[in-house]
Amino acid sequence: MPQQQTPTATNVLLVLPEAFESAGGIQMFCRALCLAAGRWAKANGGSVTALVLNDATSPDARYVNGGFASYAFAGKSKSKFVRRYVKQLAGTRYDWIIFGHVSLAPLALLATRLNASAKIAVAAYGIEVWQPLTRLERKAIKRADLVLAISEYTKAEVIKHSNLSPDKVRIFPCTLDPNWNVAPYEGMSDSAPPVLLSVTRLTKDDDYKGIDNVIRSLPAVVKNVGPVEYRVVGEGDDLPRLRELASDLGVSEYVKFVGGLTDADLRDQYQGCSLFVMPSN
Repeated sequence: MPQQQTPTATNVLLVLPEAFESAGGIQMFCRALCLAAGRWAKANGGSVTALVLNDATSPDARYVNGGFASYAFAGKSKSKFVRRYVKQLAGTRYDWIIFGHVSLAPLALLATRLNASAKIAVAAYGIEVWQPLTRLERKAIKRADLVLAISEYTKAEVIKHSNLSPDKVRIFPCTLDPNWNVAPYEGMSDSAPPVLLSVTRLTKDDDYKGIDNVIRSLPAVVKNVGPVEYRVVGEGDDLPRLRELASDLGVSEYVKFVGGLTDADLRDQYQGCSLFVMPSN
């Protein structure tokens, strides 16, 4: 939360793409934002309301508690989501409205009429701001008081593509989930090959994550280090291409496509790996 700038803020509205419906980096970020916002509100006498586009089930109470006034989800219905957003703007004065994705930022333009005193913050993750934005996204992000970039690279890209003042963009990094309990792993022996791990969506739109680059590096890795096991967690339409690439390079025996996993199984994968690999372009 941008607490240092809002010492008198009491009401916060979170406008999020998704938090609990599926696994993913943005979802984890939004869950952590809910947790932090609720803790901040409870400690400062504030109140948090969340509107979530893609969630269709009740939130995990470990993340949504404390200072939350309400948590509403739209089950992927954009019309329902917008109606609830307008109702919130018309019925409550908010000090901060925080958009969990730049694609939702155009809704900030409604706040200038219905909740004009609210300050606006927009979260920026990666590829969606590493390229020119739509006209409405550009207009909205210029209207924002803060852009919360998760890395220095994203900060530089959003400034470049949106022509923003560097003073408007703050680093707001991803955090470890306090509910992610990781116990010492006992399953790997000294004689077992090193385990490399990547966790990502395997879609053609996400090929910038660089999984193919890791596979291309494996012949040299095996030659210089010895046998390894490269585990890739995730699903998507790019999986056949990646399997074919591993086969063409003769490294299929070193690559294991694990598929989608539950949080508990994913914890086991993190515990059991020697090195986490994510060479995003």
